[in-house]
Amino acid sequence: MNAPRKRVIVAIVIGVPIALGVAWYLSDGMGRSRPAELPAALKSHAPRLVVEPDRIDLGRRSQCDGLVRLKARIRNASDVPTVLNDWVGSCGCTLPFGSIRRGMTIAPGESYEFEVASDSWTTSGPKSYTIDFIERQAAVPIRLTLNYIVESPLYTSHGYFLRSYDPTIDFKVASRDKQPFRVLGSEPPVLLFDPELNAPEHTLVIEWAKVAAAFGEDWLDESLAIRTDREDCPTLHLRLQGRPSMDMEIAPPEPAPADVKPASTRGG
Repeated sequence: MNAPRKRVIVAIVIGVPIALGVAWYLSDGMGRSRPAELPAALKSHAPRLVVEPDRIDLGRRSQCDGLVRLKARIRNASDVPTVLNDWVGSCGCTLPFGSIRRGMTIAPGESYEFEVASDSWTTSGPKSYTIDFIERQAAVPIRLTLNYIVESPLYTSHGYFLRSYDPTIDFKVASRDKQPFRVLGSEPPVLLFDPELNAPEHTLVIEWAKVAAAFGEDWLDESLAIRTDREDCPTLHLRLQGRPSMDMEIAPPEPAPADVKPASTRGG
């Protein structure tokens, strides 16, 4: 092999790895010199909101005595505005409704009253439920605790009903002591049932068209009273919930603080 050809081969063998190494070093160095732009970390703070009262003990409750409905208030106890992001109930049977809205801004000293309904009737015994109110950037949620003991001679197979798109929905009413009884009617008259049946358990049917006729098409939260011939439970109460309209006003989310830079959207 002549000398020029050998020099070409040696140059290729030695030069290619060196060139690749230099290219890798430069690309890696350039990549490390352009760190990704991340948003500044938001600082959490102690809760500015308070719930009044934050604990409610109702004692013994019967479905025959009426629904569990109570009022509470959420208040901004600080000197700066804050945002109520959300709330989370430990059970779907116990949730707030009323003037509060997710994403609403609450000014210093401002307060909003809301109602809590609880419908845990299907089993007897002690009940303990919580509602956690989530404040934006707060270190911990604000908790409302509700306790009561269910003791009811008659009970429904469901604690409450959400308005169905089906024309009807059925449920059962039964006695805990297995003694027979009769269903006499309801207020408003929206049920299908056998008025002659004397038994420890009854199947009842809700007709949603009759519910709408009684409460109006835009009803949201109403009570159904079921009359029976039991002396210890002449009226059994059941909560009915309508479906909220899709055009209900929802507070928009708050903008990010001015000193928070958006994350980079640049590719590569």
